[in-house]
Amino acid sequence: MKVAIIGTGYVGLTTGVCLADIGHEVFCVDNNPQKLEILKEGRSPIFEPGMEELLKKNTQNGRLSFSSEIASAAKEADVIFICVNTPTKENGMAELKFVEKVAKEIALAVGADYKVIVDKSTVPVKTAEKVKDTIHRYGNASTHCDVVSNPEFLKEGTAIFDTMEPDRIVIGSDSEKATNIMVELYKPIIEKTGAPVRVVSVRSAELIKHGANTFLSIKISYANLISQAFEEAHELGMFTVLWCYLRNDAFKKNGVDYHASADLTGQANHLGVTIEADIIKQKLPTNNGGFVAIDFGKTSPLVYKRLTTDHPIDLARYQVANCYMGRIGLINSGGASGENDLAQAVRTAVINKRAGGTGLISGRKAFQKPMKDGIELLNAIQDVYLDKGISIA
Repeated sequence: MKVAIIGTGYVGLTTGVCLADIGHEVFCVDNNPQKLEILKEGRSPIFEPGMEELLKKNTQNGRLSFSSEIASAAKEADVIFICVNTPTKENGMAELKFVEKVAKEIALAVGADYKVIVDKSTVPVKTAEKVKDTIHRYGNASTHCDVVSNPEFLKEGTAIFDTMEPDRIVIGSDSEKATNIMVELYKPIIEKTGAPVRVVSVRSAELIKHGANTFLSIKISYANLISQAFEEAHELGMFTVLWCYLRNDAFKKNGVDYHASADLTGQANHLGVTIEADIIKQKLPTNNGGFVAIDFGKTSPLVYKRLTTDHPIDLARYQVANCYMGRIGLINSGGASGENDLAQAVRTAVINKRAGGTGLISGRKAFQKPMKDGIELLNAIQDVYLDKGISIA
């Protein structure tokens, strides 16, 4: 399929490079001559891991090209992505003049051939309708197109990964023909990753993007709020405890669950102590290599060769190291109640203490038993921490 990308900012360039890499012929258009020269040389104007490798690969094999001509790209393409900037105006509204300008140029360029025009930029609800009105206004009687919304959910630093292995693909379309073309466009990614495709109305897709942005803002605001609450607690002479468990299906890969991997939980611990928690509660690590397995974020082979081993105490020690080298206390979870609770609780306490941790919470194991058995379990845990013969390994 032939694809035009109008605007090679973060979203446009990432989209174009990834679509070329899955087999489409992509024409990227930009009005910045300096940027175009850089791109034609196979260099990326933005820092994004993996970007330059894909740029060079797909430019050399002829699937990716760059120009300043919207008209020629629009004529050739089956699908045209509008990825131009939509800056915020002084009144807080989105500036859509660049979207309008591109829509007008597309209208003047395309003939009678059917085109799917994709709103990829973050835009207000009903923008797709305005784009379609603009194309009908400036096009001729034979102009035939559908405008769809295909919002992006990219994060800087992982944009290539987010595009090639998305957690969902949202297609806002009021046309069955346009929907089928968009599904075909993403078919290699869908077949490889099994990513769910959500087909909704155009307005719904535009609203979904704003909902995602709002949720991200809420998460950041929530973290800041917790940090402020901890600061106020310290002023009142209180100490703070933060549960830093991981909750994301993406941490399950190839049948292995990395929710309790030492590297991922260690990073969660670091975030917790950064917002001024005095004690971190974390699951006892059961494996390692989560960052490598899910191919997300930055890590180094030395983390696994020099800083840890597969020994349970070393895995827990890595969690402690991410708590300001033990200056902030780490308590591990005793886990759910099951068979051999007493032995499991003692084992977890020994690992935590020998790794440099400061305690163990075992409420579910203790309180889901008759009182006598629960007290016996808690006393056994206490004995581990009181025993001077059990020391840091």
